[in-house]
Amino acid sequence: MTINKPGVYDLPIDDYHGQPCEGPSVSASGLRTILLDSPAHYWAESSLNPKAEKVDTLALRIGKAAHSWVLGEPEFNRNFVVSPFEEFRTKEAKEWRDSQTRVVLKAKDLDMVRDMADALRAQPCVASAFTGHGMPEMSLIWQDEETGVWLKARPDWLPADPAMYFAQEYKSAVSADPRKASRQAFDLGYDIQAALAVDGIRATMGVEPLGIAHVVQEKTPPYAASLLMFSREQLEFGRRRYREALKRFAGCLARHHAGDPPAVAWPGYL
Repeated sequence: MTINKPGVYDLPIDDYHGQPCEGPSVSASGLRTILLDSPAHYWAESSLNPKAEKVDTLALRIGKAAHSWVLGEPEFNRNFVVSPFEEFRTKEAKEWRDSQTRVVLKAKDLDMVRDMADALRAQPCVASAFTGHGMPEMSLIWQDEETGVWLKARPDWLPADPAMYFAQEYKSAVSADPRKASRQAFDLGYDIQAALAVDGIRATMGVEPLGIAHVVQEKTPPYAASLLMFSREQLEFGRRRYREALKRFAGCLARHHAGDPPAVAWPGYL
């Protein structure tokens, strides 16, 4: 399916991270990379780049698994499979691992993910963040009027009433201390992600959310968590930042289509 009109779509995660629209598209993660690193860093991992290499580490797998488990076991089962082998040293174990189409986790990794989810649900400040009437992992897709670029946002939880205050993202972190997490949020561009989601709801559903927040949880016991809420001023700051990154993306894309080599079209630190 090629998307040619704004809307809310139930897309497989690989389709979302690819290029599902009739024209080039970019999400908050790409805009953050362009702004906080450089266009060259974006191009190295971009779905527009046929030579891009997929990044995969144990820390990333654990974070994604915790994210899927918190959103509900069906979501987890769609994306992950638990290995019956502790190690992949034998021929049988290697053949099983290489035949999998889902991300492989070991049993001890799943135990950790379950412990994180249990701890999250036991903490009053965040226990109800991803519950109630709503849908996980819905894709908001629309075309930016100024640049013509297709934009993508994928809230972890989209409430049935999008005009309410909602928790957009689940983040695993070294520290969930609100003082540290608040500072880190802008270093990592979480404000960009939040602002893009708010604008996506407005563009695709015609409503203005009351507010937006991220749930941040630590990766080690006791797996403490906190709710990171964005003020209107912080969202406006994130909006200015993503608009700046979007204009850079559009400029790079124009040079790319004009035939400039990647090093020119997608330069390093500006």
